[in-house]
Amino acid sequence: RFKEVCEQLLKLKETDTKADKGLVKATVITAFPLVADFHVQAFLRSYFRFTMEYLVENLLCKEDLVRTSAFKAIGDTAIICKGKSQVLPYIPKILKSAKTVISNKKTFCVE
Repeated sequence: RFKEVCEQLLKLKETDTKADKGLVKATVITAFPLVADFHVQAFLRSYFRFTMEYLVENLLCKEDLVRTSAFKAIGDTAIICKGKSQVLPYIPKILKSAKTVISNKKTFCVE
């Protein structure tokens, strides 16, 4: 069942975000760490690299919901894969994306 769930997530990952304001895509992004936690070794072996690339790619998404979900999912995935050096190669891209988002004043609420 683990493989089936992962394959379904991969099919849903490119759902159109225009009509739903990113809700489906954000939900899929949020599901990746949950699936990883279910079977860490299988996830690391078969889906980790693709998932991290996909999450990092979404860090600069225009949809706030997708972007914030990607940041959280990366953190959750890193916690789930604790003690694993697989996350380290993605740190420069994550930090660069965080810096870009922080420096973009339009991403912050004025309230």
